[in-house]
Amino acid sequence: MNAHVLRAAVVSLLAGTAVYVGLLAATTTTDALAGWRTYIMLALPALLVGLLLQAFVLLPLMAWFRRMRARGLTSFILASLSIWLAVCAGILAETNVDPTDFLDSAELLMLPGVVLVLVFSALA
Repeated sequence: MNAHVLRAAVVSLLAGTAVYVGLLAATTTTDALAGWRTYIMLALPALLVGLLLQAFVLLPLMAWFRRMRARGLTSFILASLSIWLAVCAGILAETNVDPTDFLDSAELLMLPGVVLVLVFSALA
């Protein structure tokens, strides 16, 4: 793994985590998010999911696209986003989300992954 890919992995992981924590902080109306420790506890699952997305989707896809000499950044982004959105759709289908809260739940799941994919592909 070269330095560009490592930098892209770290920056995109932090960007996706920041988006997730920001969305949770914006949608929470109570004082449940008082203190810095709560934000760190919110960031840990986002870091883990982002790391899993990078390890099992982005890095293998990037290696496959480079091996196949596919130079299209658009095809890498579309393949990565389609996998991420399919996983999110599966998660949302298996949970008992209230139909009135479905869009909020989908936004909390999908948007950080989209940011992670876009930042990773822009920097890698």
